Amino acid sequence: MKFQGNCMGYAFGIEDWLRPFRKWTTMYVAPSSKNRLQRVKESIQTLTSTYNLKRVRVNTKLKENTKYIFYREAEYDFHFIVRTEKGHFYHKRGATSISRISAKDVWANVWHSGKHNDPHYNSRLIIFEVLQ
Repeated sequence: MKFQGNCMGYAFGIEDWLRPFRKWTTMYVAPSSKNRLQRVKESIQTLTSTYNLKRVRVNTKLKENTKYIFYREAEYDFHFIVRTEKGHFYHKRGATSISRISAKDVWANVWHSGKHNDPHYNSRLIIFEVLQ
């Protein structure tokens, strides 16, 4: 059976369409750099207060046997990628199936699929350790 949810639902193991900020409309306001930074800060605060997560620095050596969630935003979208306890990366684009993604793509400066109209997730990379 196909997972019924978006990238955030998959990352958090909840079969639903979730969002990292309070209102869906927050995503659709054309953000200036300042507004986007505020939205990312709000997203981080919402995620860490709602789920059992700890934000880690990008240059931190990731622990083995630990799940991590990677997060970035595009101008009008957001995306989550999961690093499993076995060290493999997976993500889910909207209504599509879950797919594996290379570490090279995860650590790239911008996340995109190479398709012409896809968003480019080019905000600062945010990494969360999933706490037990």
